[in-house]
Amino acid sequence: SRAVFEMLGGNVDLWVTNCPTPSVNCTVAIGPGNATLEMKGGRIRCGDLYVGRNQGNDPEKAKTHVQRLHMTGGEIICGRLYFGSSAANATYKFQEAHADLDGGVLTLEQAFVNSTSGINPDAHGYITANGGTIRLAANNANVLRDFDYVKCGPKGLTFDAGGKTPTLAHAIENKDGEQGLLRFTGSGTTLFDPSTYANTVTTTVLDGTTLQIKADGTMLTDLVFTNSAFLNLTDAAISEGLTVKALHATSGKVFLKPGAKIHVLTDDVDVSGLQVQINPAPAADELSDVFTFDGDVTTNASVRAFVRRLVSANSVSGKHARFSAAYDEETGKTVVSVVFKDEDAPYAEKTVWNGPAWTADGWSAGVPTSTKVASFSNASAPTSVAVPSGAEAGALELTGGNDYSFSAADEGAMLDFTGDLGGAWMNIASGHHLFALPLTFTFPVPLTVAAGASVEFAAPLIDGGIQKTGKGRLVLSS
Repeated sequence: SRAVFEMLGGNVDLWVTNCPTPSVNCTVAIGPGNATLEMKGGRIRCGDLYVGRNQGNDPEKAKTHVQRLHMTGGEIICGRLYFGSSAANATYKFQEAHADLDGGVLTLEQAFVNSTSGINPDAHGYITANGGTIRLAANNANVLRDFDYVKCGPKGLTFDAGGKTPTLAHAIENKDGEQGLLRFTGSGTTLFDPSTYANTVTTTVLDGTTLQIKADGTMLTDLVFTNSAFLNLTDAAISEGLTVKALHATSGKVFLKPGAKIHVLTDDVDVSGLQVQINPAPAADELSDVFTFDGDVTTNASVRAFVRRLVSANSVSGKHARFSAAYDEETGKTVVSVVFKDEDAPYAEKTVWNGPAWTADGWSAGVPTSTKVASFSNASAPTSVAVPSGAEAGALELTGGNDYSFSAADEGAMLDFTGDLGGAWMNIASGHHLFALPLTFTFPVPLTVAAGASVEFAAPLIDGGIQKTGKGRLVLSS
């Protein structure tokens, strides 16, 4: 048989006479025997909440009893969520207790299993969350302790710092066969040590809060930033940084100490507003590594877009931040770095298109690079230009009087303007031209279209974009 207390609404406050706040002595205990507290609505405010406290006078029967806290709504405000008793008496021992957090808010200072040798050495405690919230009420150095497991379902566990500075040091994993979600939220800062804490849930969301990493380590999770969340990797114990499975950010900021990096195990990255701040700020012209990826992902479109969308939050007088990616054959990793530089002068070194293919033989001085001008000034050159994957240019001029048509030579090909701020430019001096493939820009690029000339972009202009001047015609038809 099982005893069930069902809370549907209203408030239950447990007080000590003449005490203005709930006392640790005003406890709620689930047990002895098979017992469940079903929290569906309302509020319970008490001292400690015991799951599996007094199991009666038959220790053998106690081993078959299961106590359970099941929340689908409402709020419980307590001191400690306590699985077991602090008494050494054998009649108080218990075998198994559960907290199933499928909704509602559990506000506490700490949750732990009292499995200390000599008290409850055979105790087992389990937390499963699929829509519930744990909100912190104290700066506890070990919020979750000694559970057999803490598991999250697809609706997840929300960990609300509650304006405090708690430390989370417990393994959190997917609920069996499901894709789990762990969400950090609330004002305050959660301290987190991935060297001992195995976060293997499918997705970890930083939602408008701060997660401070305390040591080098790995989180086998998709790390997601939203609502201007912060990730702090400046702790004194950090030398290498943090490894994650994937990285996505709509807004937020990463604080790095020099030498610390975020290592992404895949090329699954997408950011539209992630800022990077290095503390202390690097010197001008000093290259600082900030991200690494396994393998050579320099031709991956999502990684290129990721690099272009990064923004530096550092301010280096008279300089701008330039992010770049390069493959390191010795380590087998792609390294994303930032350097603070002066604006370049407009690029002047040219290579002229002679065709028929975008290869070294098709150009007068080799294929264009990030600091070379791709010059279409040879009136006898082919006017259909197939641009291959990985093609780049520092600047571009169309001055030969022909009408050029640019297309992708292979799937996913685009023309990258990878030149630095001030160096890159586009000049349409004559003719009517069509770009039927995407163009990507590290920085906004000046585009001059002379009177009588025209240019149509029939595919996306990505990232930095263009700044058009001149009396010629510009058509955006993508």
